[in-house]
Amino acid sequence: MAHQGRGQPSVATYRGPLQSKAGQAIVLLAVMVTILFGAVGIAVDAGLAYLYGLAAERAAAASAVSAVVFMPGEFNSPPANNAVARALTVAKKNGFDTSDIGNAVVVDPERVPIPGSSPVAYYDNELQVTVSRSIPTTFMQLFGFRSLTVSRTAIATYQAPISLGQPGGQMGSTTSQLGTGGSNYFFMRTEGWNVDRAQGDPFTPNPASEYGSALSPASTDVHLTSTAGGTEPADPTLPSRGGYNYLVTIPASGGRIQVYNAAFAPDGNGGKPHNNCENTKALTTCSSGGAFYLHEEDGITFSDKTTFSAMRYTLFKVTNTFIRADDVKLSQMTVYPIDATNWNTNPPTYKNMNNGLTITQTYDLAGNPTNMSVYHSWTDVASYPILPTDQGVVSYSLGYGPLLGALTGGTYRLRIDSLDYNGSLSGASSTNVAHKAYDVRVLDSTNALCASACSLAAWNDACLYTPISAGSFKMPVFQLPPTYAGKTVTIDIYDIGDLSIAGNVWLDIIDPSTGLVATSPTGVTIYDLGVQRTNAGTLISASGNTQATFQATSGGTILYNGHWVRIELPIPSTWNPGPNPANWWWSMQYRATAGPATDTLTVAVGLKGNPAHLIQG
Repeated sequence: MAHQGRGQPSVATYRGPLQSKAGQAIVLLAVMVTILFGAVGIAVDAGLAYLYGLAAERAAAASAVSAVVFMPGEFNSPPANNAVARALTVAKKNGFDTSDIGNAVVVDPERVPIPGSSPVAYYDNELQVTVSRSIPTTFMQLFGFRSLTVSRTAIATYQAPISLGQPGGQMGSTTSQLGTGGSNYFFMRTEGWNVDRAQGDPFTPNPASEYGSALSPASTDVHLTSTAGGTEPADPTLPSRGGYNYLVTIPASGGRIQVYNAAFAPDGNGGKPHNNCENTKALTTCSSGGAFYLHEEDGITFSDKTTFSAMRYTLFKVTNTFIRADDVKLSQMTVYPIDATNWNTNPPTYKNMNNGLTITQTYDLAGNPTNMSVYHSWTDVASYPILPTDQGVVSYSLGYGPLLGALTGGTYRLRIDSLDYNGSLSGASSTNVAHKAYDVRVLDSTNALCASACSLAAWNDACLYTPISAGSFKMPVFQLPPTYAGKTVTIDIYDIGDLSIAGNVWLDIIDPSTGLVATSPTGVTIYDLGVQRTNAGTLISASGNTQATFQATSGGTILYNGHWVRIELPIPSTWNPGPNPANWWWSMQYRATAGPATDTLTVAVGLKGNPAHLIQG
């Protein structure tokens, strides 16, 4: 029997369990590494996008808040300084430069449309800014994503400036209007360099007041609009500490801005009667007498011309209510002081205290003045003619007037300054002690008092004088648009409560929606700020006080002589005075138990917080 030989067995490929799992692990590891790198890439690139997103958010917000103050009139004009240009500039400072084409940087300022408007209308006080750019990716390029885009949008708004004054086209009362009811209980004032600030004007007199007296120590107060305050360009023809400003809007048809009693003109010297009448031959244009006259002779030494003040009226065209550097100077009229002691002679005569010349008053057949309308009459501050019969009492700065005809439509700023008797800027050696009385009004193209088509308001602050008898009266003081609902306003009142005899004075803020003292359930806080507005102040209102009222004088003692009192008044979020601006005027109620008050006081009203702020973004 044959036998098979014993050879080597044949070899076959064999994959055991361990080898199979190892291969799968390698594949899974490769997938996991890919996913892990992808996740890391996403995290890195997403983190980068997040950081750029935060930067874009900040840039959009900063651009919107900074640029919204150019709305609505300067959205994209003038070319050098407008909302679009400002938004681009601020975005660039925040790292988003539209010249960076490689990263597709876009900054898009837009007006905000009013929902449902047809044709499309836009909000006057809102601006939307969108900032975007592309971000190169690193790891995510493995998945085909070469870049990401981040985009952020912010919307900013601003509160319109608070108007100081009274309804209509006139601020203050002329001599014959004083005491006749309504709001005819005050006229405007500005005082000379050497007047103690404790007499009611915290800005115009020497900042050392009576050289640091205990009664009225030195103050650093300057007008909010001023070179010293950093809000107005320097002008060698104007005091650096600012003047009293008025914001005026004239309709497209044109109009005029006038000042009543433009010359500093004290009377009543040597026991002669005060002039409580207008500069006219009519006998019916006088006040009721008593304390109702302009009180300009107070403190004056008639034999010393250096105690008198010249007045300067500078008119600017306004392109932006927030930026004084954009104002365009149009005219500048200087009115030199006069001695009006002989106002009641026939004919009246005055003495130009700058050059010593005598001015003889002339009238037309209707009894209206044909010269010297700078005294107890209305004067066009930009176009008053140079009259030989005025004996040099009016002059214009070279190249700035007089203007011809009416002013064109637009927004203007009238600045009023008190200077030395010869028109030079007041300084430490000045001795002028003027208590200047004046009013301001705006006329339309027909020379009628302009109301609905125009606007007139003191800007930032107003100094006024109240020659009243005992009792109470209300004066419209500031106007709040409905957009101030839910905001807190600050009402600063300086040197309130002067009485000629012993008595009491209270000061109330009156809500126009109720006609009563303004209240707030969240509390009304009242501070004594001392001699300057920048002080933190001492609380004088009781805990839980809900009324905008305080006592200013007690038994003849003036509690806040030469001091600012601040009322912080929360406006209810439900406050809705309606669309008629005539219903937006808040009043100051003066309550005195003795009189006359003969009180000079200054009022400044503002928003607590920034008027420009984000509403989205």
